[in-house]
Amino acid sequence: MLYFYIMELHELAEDIRYAGETCEISFENASIHFTISIGCCYQEQPASTLKELFNEADQRLYIAKRNGKNYVQM
Repeated sequence: MLYFYIMELHELAEDIRYAGETCEISFENASIHFTISIGCCYQEQPASTLKELFNEADQRLYIAKRNGKNYVQM
């Protein structure tokens, strides 16, 4: 069952990443395109502090950035 929760989290992150990738913002006479890198984590047991949870997700984000732009890292 845990696998399904993780897959749902990954799909949600991918949906967010794709929404950014396909978004086009018009500004004056130009179009702005952007990408999103996402780091997220899932823990069976709650982290002892919210700070620990954010630190784990932050480490995943650094891995996502190292792997290239427009990337989701679980």
